[in-house]
Amino acid sequence: MVIGMNEEIWRELLREQQLQMLYSVRSERLLMQEIDYSMLFRWFVGLNLDEGVRDATSFTRIVMTAGGRRGEGISGEGGRTGADRRADVG
Repeated sequence: MVIGMNEEIWRELLREQQLQMLYSVRSERLLMQEIDYSMLFRWFVGLNLDEGVRDATSFTRIVMTAGGRRGEGISGEGGRTGADRRADVG
């Protein structure tokens, strides 16, 4: 975890990434628009109706800080396939 980051921010970020993967949202900008628009997405992330949604650029910056590179995110896997992971094991 990056020093100085609030645990609640990490929870929101993880939930936002889960929504992005589950609903196949193509970009962070579209994800933030969907969260701003949809009450279900707001509830899942943990935002109240009167709270503002974070900017897409700040979302990307936090993901890059957590993972080191774009596409890695929190899991650290990036765009690796199952064959890549199996090659690392054996």
